Amino acid sequence: MGGFGDLKPKSPTLIKELLGVFAALRPRCTYVRHAETCPGSSDHTRPLTASGAQSAAALGVRIRSLLGNPGLIFSSDAKRAQDTAGLLGLGQATIRPELYLASADVLVDFTRNLPPVEHVLIVAHNPGLSELLWRHHPQGSSLGPASGFQLLWDVEDWLLTEVEPPSGWHQFSVSGKSGS
Repeated sequence: MGGFGDLKPKSPTLIKELLGVFAALRPRCTYVRHAETCPGSSDHTRPLTASGAQSAAALGVRIRSLLGNPGLIFSSDAKRAQDTAGLLGLGQATIRPELYLASADVLVDFTRNLPPVEHVLIVAHNPGLSELLWRHHPQGSSLGPASGFQLLWDVEDWLLTEVEPPSGWHQFSVSGKSGS
């Protein structure tokens, strides 16, 4: 008693409705470039500047208002990416070392293997992020610090994002510039 096995839908219609919700997954992935960093130190351990920290927090507000909160957040293991992910204020990030200086191909593979969550956010680095944007939308701008883009697909599984082109995109920055 008390487990989920005790739950029984009251009608076949409810079962169809619930299955329809799961089948309606429209994957969207928000890719964010880390905020401005301090020069010096080793590349992996560079911290954000004070301005970069403010930009990361402001970008989080912008993402929430434009795109909503993600269901999952992933970050490179570089200090600047982890700090950016935390300052976005959108939730706890899972650290993934393969996102450190990831190429566009690595980002495509990572995206293709995401779990079944509708909205995922990834904090990573250039040039891989800009290359991924240009691959799908050549008219997109290069990503400066504390900026990003979202890709949307009309597919039911992240696996299909490798073969199906995105059905929509939105580029944004902390300065308020955006396009789609």
